[in-house]
Amino acid sequence: SAGFEHYEISSYAKPGRRCVHNRAYWNNAPFWGFGLGATSHVRGVRLARPRRMREYQEWVEGPLQRPGGFDEYSQSHGTAEPDDSLEALQTSLMLALRTDAGIDVPALRSSGVNGAAAASGCLEAAAELPPAWVECLKDSKGETRQIRLSDPEGLLFSNDAIATFLARVDERVEDECGASEK
Repeated sequence: SAGFEHYEISSYAKPGRRCVHNRAYWNNAPFWGFGLGATSHVRGVRLARPRRMREYQEWVEGPLQRPGGFDEYSQSHGTAEPDDSLEALQTSLMLALRTDAGIDVPALRSSGVNGAAAASGCLEAAAELPPAWVECLKDSKGETRQIRLSDPEGLLFSNDAIATFLARVDERVEDECGASEK
């Protein structure tokens, strides 16, 4: 490892030198993206810029110059994830599983309307996946406090692992909260 930490699925750094910019993505924090094909996550809306130069120039010269500008455009072309929605929860879980921090189970359990069900689903997924893929860290009482994908096995199979986590969370939310509360 030459002294580098594998702190995100595709990132390594020396201790104390982790990229703050990338951490914003993995923590699902708001961010602005500028330029051709860039994405933003602002005010609960994810928005990608056009990827081709002509369409991007039209975008810059068109919607951004009208009254309402970016806000109006993002509402009609972006993907909204309200803070307490199942979609926002799933996005946060997917992003957390791509980092060495993983999922903070007690924090998840106490978050939002779906938190307890989501925590149950994550614990179920962790038990279902191959042990070489998942690390469950316990507290002094023996309760799971953190779930993360192992390095390298879990990170190598992260797409399958994350799909299992999201499927179990969706099932638990459906079972415990009902479709009307998702």
